[in-house]
Amino acid sequence: MLSFFSFFPLLSNFFTGVITKDKSPWMIKPNFRKNWRIYLIAAFLPSTLIFFGAILYFLIFPNHLDLSGAKLVETYGKFGFPLNLPYTLDSIIKIGIVGIIISPFIIPVAIFALGEEIGWRGYLLPILMKLMNKKRAILLNGILWGLAHAPLIY
Repeated sequence: MLSFFSFFPLLSNFFTGVITKDKSPWMIKPNFRKNWRIYLIAAFLPSTLIFFGAILYFLIFPNHLDLSGAKLVETYGKFGFPLNLPYTLDSIIKIGIVGIIISPFIIPVAIFALGEEIGWRGYLLPILMKLMNKKRAILLNGILWGLAHAPLIY
């Protein structure tokens, strides 16, 4: 259901453009050939940072680390995963590494994010940049994004 709401910025900007007869171009122009390194970093960096962040967390709070996998099995069980599979430290690490490798290729999740990217960055940000300097436009866009997502967090 939340994935559906990620299209609201795109739909809002579309209808705003129709109602106001705004012909502003949507500034989403990917250039994979020129920026392939940036796209590669953007694809793998988030999951890599999460993985290493977890390692850092457990280095700081080692008593929270459950090497038996009991907490993992309990959590997965809540989502319908089988509870009787043998989870070992080795298998948990492998699951983390596989997650890092496959996460950039989970296309359906990325499709839902397009509604937000096109809406917030492709349409709203260029309009804000016409009204104020770049730093203020980016800051205001971020504040508006944060306010729009605050109900999901709290």
